[in-house]
Formats: sequence, structure tokens, C-alpha cells
Amino acid sequence: MQRFFTHKVDTNGWHTADLRRAIRNARRELLKEHDLAFVLSVADLVFSGSNNVMGSVHYLLGPMIVSKPVRVRNVFRWAKSDNRWLRRAACVSLIQGTRRGMFFPEIRGLAVTLLQDDDDMVQKGLGWLLRETAKANPVRAVPLLNCIRDRAPRLVLRTACETLPVSTRRKILTSSLAVPPRSPKLTRHC
Repeated sequence: MQRFFTHKVDTNGWHTADLRRAIRNARRELLKEHDLAFVLSVADLVFSGSNNVMGSVHYLLGPMIVSKPVRVRNVFRWAKSDNRWLRRAACVSLIQGTRRGMFFPEIRGLAVTLLQDDDDMVQKGLGWLLRETAKANPVRAVPLLNCIRDRAPRLVLRTACETLPVSTRRKILTSSLAVPPRSPKLTRHC
């Protein structure tokens, strides 16, 4: 896991296959016995630590949000947190949904909220979400990427464009000097 990050990141030491299996089992049990409020309170406790918990977000919370889309509103609370892992989790929790063509307005909203975040972990999470969105629906994602390209950190754009055709990627990554700078907020047309 450390190879994905530029600085030391504490993890819980799980191998991905074992983590996926354990989380699938835990998700089934938690949903049988408790509601989403309980699961979110457990997630809040997990996020309060210094360890990277993205596997739990991706394989536990993501499918729960997909199964009941009204739960998506919780990600905006995380996106405004001081905790870097919660801000990153806001993005990662929507990856399962974007792969199914869900949550584009929420993804656009997260881009508005997190685009100027200086934390590289949050930038990588946003880039990952936008990359998965571009894979699932490039017709919607490419205009969004073009709209944010002059304000987005390079890390976000590079990650978001990884799966796009080379010509499209080049257009997005090449910022036009002739275009006047836009305001930091995304406009309605994004």
C-alpha cells in the first residue's frame, strides 16, 4: 500500500482479498442487526484514527450507499471535515455508485467542495473518483474535467484522465492560456 503514497501512511496491515472478504461478511451482519446510523457512527470512530481505512469505505460504505441512494447525503458532511481521511472517504464512497452510472450531481458537488483541497490524499481520492466516473460515463465526465481543468490540481487531473483516449487526455491536460482565469467556484454549466 505504501507505494501509492508519497509519505508514510499507517495501515491496518490487511491484504486486499482478506479485507474484501471480511468487509462483505461484516456488511451483511451489520445490516441484519443495525441501521445505517449505527454503521456511520462506527465509521466515524474508525476515521478518528490516523490509519488509512479506504478499503472499509470502498467495500463497506460504498455498496451501502448504492443499495440505498438517499444515504449519499452523508458524504457532504465528510467532505467538510478537518480529517483528511474523511474528506478522501467522501470521494471513495461514491466509486461503487459511479461505476453503476449513479451520483453524477453529487460527484460534481464534491468536485466543487474538494477541488482546492491541498492534501494529496484528498486529491488522489478525488482523482480516483473522477477517473472511475470518466470510465463509466465519459460523455458526462469529459465536459466536467474540461470545466475544472484550469483550477484543478495537476494530480487530480492526471489521475482523472488516465483511462481516457490520448487525444482527449491531452486536450484536458493542456490548459489554454488564451482562456481568462475563471472564478474558483464551478459555474452552473459544469
